[in-house]
Amino acid sequence: MRTRQQQKVGFDDKSSLRSNPDWEKPKLVTECDRVARPGYSFQKAHEFVDEADVLAAKINVLANMIKASKNMIVYSGAGISTSSGIRDYATHDQNAIGFQKKKVSGFDCLPSIGHRAIVALYRAGYVKEWIQQNHDGLPQKAGYPQSHLNEIHGAWFDPSNPVVQFDEDLRSDLFARLLEWEKKTDLCLTVGTSLSGMNADRVVKTVGRKAARHTRGILGCAIINLQETGLDDICTLRIFETIDTVMEKLLACLGLDLVEIPDFLSDSQETFVVPYDEDGMLDHSCSMEISMKVGSNLKITSGTYKGCAATVVSVTKQGHFRLRVNPETSERPFLTPVGKWWFQEAERGELPSIPVVPAPATTSEVNAPKTKKRRNQ
Repeated sequence: MRTRQQQKVGFDDKSSLRSNPDWEKPKLVTECDRVARPGYSFQKAHEFVDEADVLAAKINVLANMIKASKNMIVYSGAGISTSSGIRDYATHDQNAIGFQKKKVSGFDCLPSIGHRAIVALYRAGYVKEWIQQNHDGLPQKAGYPQSHLNEIHGAWFDPSNPVVQFDEDLRSDLFARLLEWEKKTDLCLTVGTSLSGMNADRVVKTVGRKAARHTRGILGCAIINLQETGLDDICTLRIFETIDTVMEKLLACLGLDLVEIPDFLSDSQETFVVPYDEDGMLDHSCSMEISMKVGSNLKITSGTYKGCAATVVSVTKQGHFRLRVNPETSERPFLTPVGKWWFQEAERGELPSIPVVPAPATTSEVNAPKTKKRRNQ
């Protein structure tokens, strides 16, 4: 039985140049009468897929939009990581396409086809910024640069950016960066998110409304999701299919290849020389050596645990570093990974800041971590 919402699902007729109102509506493949995100949205957790011919036509439209874009961003939610083994919030029916049955630690998951395809789009010059609601580090594991990634809701592989709970404030520098891209993007590729009213959803809403007003040079937002979302009514293009399927076909349409997953484990480097100061800020006049060997003592540079001591305790099975963090509060010490990509990019001076720096030899030492000026002042 089709719902009332399904009757209106489809496309904004005002965007007829890029979305064809004569396309057949997507078919209902999973009926689930539960609300997808209770307390945040009213959309039910039904799943839909486009007919094959309609899907092909939509992907062709999307490819043309991407080629026409000058400031394209990606905005991703939990749905992009379900095929990697991480559950999302909005899928409830165990027979649903998007329901994740695997039992895999989120820290050990590998990137999906969707992640790898977005890296290919970035390397081809199409994607300029990726705003990631997830915490899983899968974009970077796929080879996407940290320098062009905004982990707006926190990150598992960055001890300076703890996960933000739903009622907590977003990190000010990351929010400012999000606002900057909200203003200048002309196309937002939105994947795997229910768009249920998070503050960060504004990057989709703003460009969508600009396109609806026919703002010059604005292409709007393209949404890829099996379920309906809270912003379907303002999107330029709406695709109902799994993200992996769409992204693989999109690359073929653009003549691009899927990227290989980097092998961080085979890179045994544990000492990095980086142009950052003792506070972890980029300074090309400085040179700092950071040892990530087991037993090395570090200091977290920013965020909730700014100034806290951390010790490298092991290397993960994927080649990243595991730290034991000692909070300065009554909170107990805890383990957390930090991605090797941080130090690889830092060596090239591509990041405005880094999450850890060497700690003084003793807690009473007042001298800063040893840095040298690369040139005389």
